[in-house]
Amino acid sequence: PAWVAEMDPNNTGMIAFESNSMSPTVQLCYGAYNADLLVTPMAGPPVNDTWHVSTAGSDDTGDGSEGNPFATIQAGIDAASDGDTVLVADGTYTGTGNKELTWIGWENHIVVMSVNGPDNCIIDLEDSGRAFTFISGIVDPIWITADDVIEGFTIRNGHPPNWGNGGAIYCYYGYLNDVSPTIRNCVFENNTADLGGVLYVSGGSSLVEDCVFENNSALNGGAVWTGNAGGSTNLVFSNCTFKNNSATSNGGGAFTISNIYPEGTDASPGFKIENCIFDGNSGPYGGAINFYTSTLDVEGCLFINNSASTNGNALYVYNYGGPVIKNCTIADNTGPEAVYCYGFNGTVEPVFVNTIILDENSAFGFENTDQANPIISYCDIQGGFPITGTDGGGNIDADPLFTDSENGDYTLQGSSPCIDAGTADLDGDGEEDITDYIGSSPDMGAFEYMNDDFPECLTDCDGFEEWIDNSPGDNGTDFCNWLLDTII
Repeated sequence: PAWVAEMDPNNTGMIAFESNSMSPTVQLCYGAYNADLLVTPMAGPPVNDTWHVSTAGSDDTGDGSEGNPFATIQAGIDAASDGDTVLVADGTYTGTGNKELTWIGWENHIVVMSVNGPDNCIIDLEDSGRAFTFISGIVDPIWITADDVIEGFTIRNGHPPNWGNGGAIYCYYGYLNDVSPTIRNCVFENNTADLGGVLYVSGGSSLVEDCVFENNSALNGGAVWTGNAGGSTNLVFSNCTFKNNSATSNGGGAFTISNIYPEGTDASPGFKIENCIFDGNSGPYGGAINFYTSTLDVEGCLFINNSASTNGNALYVYNYGGPVIKNCTIADNTGPEAVYCYGFNGTVEPVFVNTIILDENSAFGFENTDQANPIISYCDIQGGFPITGTDGGGNIDADPLFTDSENGDYTLQGSSPCIDAGTADLDGDGEEDITDYIGSSPDMGAFEYMNDDFPECLTDCDGFEEWIDNSPGDNGTDFCNWLLDTII
């Protein structure tokens, strides 16, 4: 801000000066002064914590207020301070100032979000450039963390120069410099790149939630390519939909995951894909996901209508290690087999628990059975247990009786053999790892069976406890659990 100082030396007159310095100084001549010094800030741009952007705004005359917004998203980002929000009004944003957006997190952690969600706020890259680019190196660290948020945009038609990586968002970190934005409630469509049609993450740990990835493509990793993950938070994809994405040369149709290791190692703090839908994706090595020397959790996901031109209609597990697939449904994908295991420098050992694998041809395929050891427990496997692997018990080969798979409903009918056929003890230590199930045991597959004839309020034991006192046990929760086990 600018400052004004006023002095009246010896009560003989007024002296004033102006300064734009945050620490203004006053030089006084020799003499005796008997006066008060009054220092006040001059009128200037508004002090905001929310900066407004609108297609009707102006970067030249706007000040970022709601009544006088900026015209471009980068102008709002540049004006923001730590903890501020850049709020983008409805409209379609194109051109310079609305692509290759970036900021420096160690100076300011900010939120960039739309006013009314992705249906109303579009960043159209017009096949030239990305929406967001975050590159952090040893010399120029930027420290983008989970407090830096991108929320509520449709980002379309991204294409980085010279077939670079990350069609819409590029995250790369150098030595110990985190690049891990939170990406929430966004729609990504018709973006293309070399690696990662939408998102390229090398050495970051983003949270990506409630997003839709549709009709994106890349040479490798049709929607997402990620590898060598690190940073300050776990890399998590939650409640996302991947539909009709494609890899044309290598890797998975939706995901390629390279060199991701389990939580607790020096290489990575962890990685999880949870409650996501993979529908209609295609790639040469894994219609949905390609795991390259990677160990991570995939939980509660649905894989349908995916296809592979070479192997692994849904999943392709390569080199050594492998994911942990828990409570997933893998069904109606097209190609040679649902899951392909290819050990190269070691043994691939993917783990499958409480999962349904029902595919057009076969459940599993192997490059070399000597270097493949899928560990399978409490799963419904089409054709029975594969020709190699470790049988952890509880496996079946039966029609899961989906409610209406032809119309996309992969919940279970009431007579399904998969109901109460899973296990709550996922790691075999004798303790339940799953607690939010109905009945005597968790179900197999991505969707826990809900009896339509059973009152909905009784499926929520916490809510039920609030209005019932008498029970066979000490409280309403005991009665609720007893009733659920007895009736459902």
